[in-house]
Amino acid sequence: MNSNQLNKVVNVNRVGGLIGLFGDSPQALLDNAVKKQNRLGYRVVQVIPANSGNILLFIFRFILLIITIFFYTTANGYYLILEKTESIEDSSLNQGGTLVTAKQEKPNVDDLFN
Repeated sequence: MNSNQLNKVVNVNRVGGLIGLFGDSPQALLDNAVKKQNRLGYRVVQVIPANSGNILLFIFRFILLIITIFFYTTANGYYLILEKTESIEDSSLNQGGTLVTAKQEKPNVDDLFN
């Protein structure tokens, strides 16, 4: 039996400002993202804080915060490092010895965090 290792990185975004302060739960965001990826067959290898040191991003976030009267801005989230092992059974080989595989659909990006 052969196996095929698939890796994936998912960015979990957070909300800043007053909305993020009172309504954004990092634990709930991560929990929902992990559950969604588990349903797709992936398992979490590592969670990394997405610390961005970009000065232009900081300026953009500050301007957005001022424009929205401190209600909303983007915030640093997390990167989920995921992996999935797909087994290739010997029975999936046809008589000519070539591998017969099913076409894998890409997940809809909008469904990943709902």
